[in-house]
Amino acid sequence: MASGKGSMKKSNLDRFLHCTTPSVPPQEFFRLSDLWDCYDEWSAYGASVPIHLSNRESLVQYYVPYLSAIQIFTSPSSLLRLREESEDGESDGRYPPFSDSGSDESVSEERLENNPNDRLGYLYLQYHLLIPEFLSWIRSMS
Repeated sequence: MASGKGSMKKSNLDRFLHCTTPSVPPQEFFRLSDLWDCYDEWSAYGASVPIHLSNRESLVQYYVPYLSAIQIFTSPSSLLRLREESEDGESDGRYPPFSDSGSDESVSEERLENNPNDRLGYLYLQYHLLIPEFLSWIRSMS
């Protein structure tokens, strides 16, 4: 392991990523408003990022990050509960009925126990937006 001041230096890109990556406390699920709260103050003032110049001067730049992608996953246990309700005829009509066709999308307790990755659930919504200004900025960073 290398020691000394040089091994602990962060690049400006590292500082940017550290300052602009939202942090939501780890939990099984959270409300989208928790994520939007991370962007709330930034949208008004910008995210402050310390920049170190080659002449050893420092400055603070402000960036206004935009949410450019989001993925929402369903909870497998919720799917099981909804399936059971629809099979019992107790569905409230808000969700489409589940078919008994044995499709690949059926969820079972055994499958969830044997496949820890399935605990995330199924991709329910995926949204991705590429903003031209953001793409230009990414290109200028490389």
